[in-house]
Amino acid sequence: MKSQHGLLAFAASVALVGGWAPPAAAQGQDSTPGERSLLIMAELLPGQYDNMNQSYFDGRRKLPEPDRHERIHTTITRVNAPAFGKHVFLWVNETQPADGAGKRSYRVATLNAGPAADEVVMKSYFRMAGEITAAELATLAPTALISTPGCEYVIKTGKRITGVASGEPFWMERARQFHCYVDVPGVGGGRDIPFNRYDDIELHDKGGSTTFRTRDAQPKEIFLRLQSVTWQVLNEANDNFNRNSLVLYAFEKMPDGTLKNGSYVFTDTEASRVGNNLGWMLVNCALTKRNEARPEF
Repeated sequence: MKSQHGLLAFAASVALVGGWAPPAAAQGQDSTPGERSLLIMAELLPGQYDNMNQSYFDGRRKLPEPDRHERIHTTITRVNAPAFGKHVFLWVNETQPADGAGKRSYRVATLNAGPAADEVVMKSYFRMAGEITAAELATLAPTALISTPGCEYVIKTGKRITGVASGEPFWMERARQFHCYVDVPGVGGGRDIPFNRYDDIELHDKGGSTTFRTRDAQPKEIFLRLQSVTWQVLNEANDNFNRNSLVLYAFEKMPDGTLKNGSYVFTDTEASRVGNNLGWMLVNCALTKRNEARPEF
């Protein structure tokens, strides 16, 4: 029986004398770990993010004001901006203060593999004031924006981004977009009575909210909010563990701003549908639009 070295020598001699060469290895094009991670990041990054839970529980934890995180909603969209490279994203942050007077900031973010084999680097380009529009991205040059060297985010190390006085970063949770409708009154049980439907309401599940006016002879203001609650404290006796929940709030908003004549319901955070029928109002929210729903087995 020939040794492995003998077989290799035989193959080499045939290649030299007869011009034969062994076939190329099918898996000889391995990328670096960073290049693989780059594609994963580029696929998963776009979406909506919100730190509603962090901002809310900062208050429940009675943190000092300098350590409390303001609420921020972030929308990240993959865009075509040739001058910035292949993996480019339009990144919009919007503050969500209680008075509703939010402010927006814009950046162009890029992802690139390296410089080390197992790294992915995110670089941000800012405009000090004003919007960065999707329409200008096709011709926008990096030199038209500001990018500070040394402020890159290295995905490999998980480097923390300082957020508040304590150094605790902003905790942005990925949001899911739900499609909702409201019926007034909340017809159910096969009752054949007239009702008004308010359709095409979109709420994300990290504190998305809306208020609208009904078309009744005596109009009502209806307030809705959808929140996937990620608990940061215990709220059970005897150290029992309280579980995270997807919560749908539905109330009538009174002229003085108070919320009455409603309730909230909750279910598992992974649920794809949630609804509530209060009798005078019905709310139904689902990940899948009604016109796209298909039979299930």
